[in-house]
Amino acid sequence: MLTKIVTNTTGTAIELTRIGVTLQPATPYTIQPALFPFWAQYSGVGSQVATLVTSGDVTVSDGLTPTLNAALGLELLRNMLARD
Repeated sequence: MLTKIVTNTTGTAIELTRIGVTLQPATPYTIQPALFPFWAQYSGVGSQVATLVTSGDVTVSDGLTPTLNAALGLELLRNMLARD
């Protein structure tokens, strides 16, 4: 299973209300399997997660690559690259 890690690159906490997670400043957050459907559902075009990743306020990692570019990171969160 590929790990899915998001990191808040800003200096303030980011609350992801729909997902039920608060990303602390400059802190990696490993997405637990039970929460993955929420991340996949709320990472579509125009969503808060997509906007944050595209802006660079949140980065995404697959546990192998330190940081994926925005497009690949969003693809991972949408479960298109995950080989779980």
